Amino acid sequence: MQELLLSDATSLVAAAIERATTSGLAIAVAVLDGGRELKAFGRQDDAMLVTTQLAIGKAYTACSFRRPTLDLHARAWSGADLHGLETAHTPPLIFIGGGAPLMRAGTCVGAIGVSGGRPEQDHELALAVAELYQSAQLEV
Repeated sequence: MQELLLSDATSLVAAAIERATTSGLAIAVAVLDGGRELKAFGRQDDAMLVTTQLAIGKAYTACSFRRPTLDLHARAWSGADLHGLETAHTPPLIFIGGGAPLMRAGTCVGAIGVSGGRPEQDHELALAVAELYQSAQLEV
């Protein structure tokens, strides 16, 4: 069974913050394990307070659905198959870009959530860092 290690989770947080700093963003980043429990977290000094819960929620949603949160966004609109689920579920699901599953050997071992930029920026950052993990290019 694949497991997300603490060393990997903290490296994911560091990689996301480093990339955000380079892009001029102030973010919060959360990494959850496969059971959707918080494994590592970081929030830059200038990041808005709301980014904390959004990052955790995006990671929770990405892990629950095993796909990026931006891919689910359209499905949460009125009349779509996920409409209303964001308020009917506890903890809340966040269908905004910035969450990405962490996959190893075809298994979802966790997820990363990023908040602080526009949804597209958060999405791109989460996917880039998730890809580092998935390709085993993450330095521990």
